[in-house]
Amino acid sequence: MKASVIIPAYNRAYIIAEALESVFAQTFDNFEVIVIDDGSTDNTADVIKQFSDPRLRYIWKKNGGCGSAYNVGIRASRAEYVSFLDSDDLWKPEKLSYEVSFLDQHPEVQGVFSDLEKLDAGTLTSSFMRKTPTFYGLVERKPGYESTVLSQREMYLCLLREVPIKPTALTIRRTSALSTPLFDESWPSGNDWKFLLDFSRQFRFGYIDRALAVLRIQDDATHRVHRVGDLTRIIEMLRTEIDRLSDDREVVEAAHWGISDLTKHLSWYYLEKGEHLRATAALLRGFRYTFDAGLLPRALAATLLPDRFRGRVRGFLASGRFS
Repeated sequence: MKASVIIPAYNRAYIIAEALESVFAQTFDNFEVIVIDDGSTDNTADVIKQFSDPRLRYIWKKNGGCGSAYNVGIRASRAEYVSFLDSDDLWKPEKLSYEVSFLDQHPEVQGVFSDLEKLDAGTLTSSFMRKTPTFYGLVERKPGYESTVLSQREMYLCLLREVPIKPTALTIRRTSALSTPLFDESWPSGNDWKFLLDFSRQFRFGYIDRALAVLRIQDDATHRVHRVGDLTRIIEMLRTEIDRLSDDREVVEAAHWGISDLTKHLSWYYLEKGEHLRATAALLRGFRYTFDAGLLPRALAATLLPDRFRGRVRGFLASGRFS
């Protein structure tokens, strides 16, 4: 068996059938599908049982979060490669074919990811990668970047600044994954960034510049529920990297950039909630971590402007005029 497709699910009876249908419609067919039911309380299990394909395996576990579901799936997989599909996302029919072929052709690469479409509140972004300034700025300078191998250092530094890889668009070698700490199960969400950073310390990635998956943002998405916690944990993760490699100028610079960017997102979240003092505190804390002077006028604006202007404030700060 060539590939194991891991689908974590929690109370996704209303949408998981679409994800499964997109897997079984793949042009490449040498795979198994492992659905990890993370303690659902709805009829997710009944929906899955409607699929009679012998390649489908169903594992129920006590609720422990997406990280533990991913880990159960990786350990239960039987194939050479492991692919991930979130239960609310979709694959294009040629997704597995492209990624399996890439890894077969590049034994020096341990993981490959693709571009994807993003659908959020009815708005379609046709290329997620073209919205990632660091990563796309890196690959578009490469000749033949439509299918390219990246150095270990390139992706490690990139992942200190931003996370261009979504699990739904990722395939990795199973043995390589098992040599890492896997997903941090203490994080309720956002731990894919940590997993990818851990992976990038040892291994190389390849990239396919085709939108081979569709990322669909739902109202019950865990990253929305745990937004503040995710941003805070990732900032601390980047600070740990700085402490670990404080003599590496490129690492410190990239991690400072990432912390500043995450701090801005955290402040926008607070401003949208009308929590000006928390927005100000986050920006001042970000300045203390990075000495990014651009965070100071943002903190002043967040403190002084009244609630009735908070929508304008978010747009003003998001425009980057103080960046």
